[in-house]
Amino acid sequence: MVPKTVIILCAGFGTRLREWSMGYPKPLVKIRDKPIIDFIVENYLWNDFENFIIVLGYKWKVIHRHLISLQKRLQKKYIDRKFNFHYAINHEVQRGNGFSCFLGLEKAREVGFSNNLMLTMGDHLYSYKLIEYFWNTNRLNYSDLSIATDSKIDQLYLDVDEATKILGTKDGVVVNIGKELTKYNRIDMGVFHVNHSIHRLAQELADTRETFGWTNVVKRAIELRKSVKYVDIPMPTWIDVDNYHDYSYAVELFDQISGEMDVLLHGTKYDLDFP
Repeated sequence: MVPKTVIILCAGFGTRLREWSMGYPKPLVKIRDKPIIDFIVENYLWNDFENFIIVLGYKWKVIHRHLISLQKRLQKKYIDRKFNFHYAINHEVQRGNGFSCFLGLEKAREVGFSNNLMLTMGDHLYSYKLIEYFWNTNRLNYSDLSIATDSKIDQLYLDVDEATKILGTKDGVVVNIGKELTKYNRIDMGVFHVNHSIHRLAQELADTRETFGWTNVVKRAIELRKSVKYVDIPMPTWIDVDNYHDYSYAVELFDQISGEMDVLLHGTKYDLDFP
């Protein structure tokens, strides 16, 4: 069986949250006394992922030190599991998260796991059950790129104007994507499944554009008639920690998620403070 691999994007500046996080990079901001990145990694460990490709950029040395320590702690906690952390450093964060995705896909190819990957934003929190459902769905339904989506738009906590929107057909095909869409029927949850053909598209954009986003990669895949699909998640409890409003809501909503992730909290309630 091919080892499960996930790319985690942690390179951004986190500008809108920075003034509230005392300058800490967003992946290290704590919820329930635990950094966001810790929850993400452990969620994927719960789903038997073995390779973690983490793309770092802004304050990468600080995050890297934390991840080295985290890996040691998790190896002691999960003594029966083998897993590896691989790092890609984005020294040109200003080029956008599309470039960070490209670097993550490059690293995946370098370490030999360039196909059948998960990719996630490093500032999204969600249940481990989402990963399980999304992975298993994509195993059964081939696509070049698949997007986890929330179709319950009228129940969303977030500012829809800031969300990445999806227009999809009834049979699961993504027609368009972008924050600027006026016609849409679901929201991108920041979790993706990609195959090796997407690496070539990201390479093309990296070679021809100074700045580009992951959305540009998805749009390019649609233009080239790649198989780009969405998967509506039936347990769409998720949090995109983009600013202080999101962080405040994350604190309120977290108990709902942590009920599904007792192992992450060890049954303990903590004070909610930034690091």
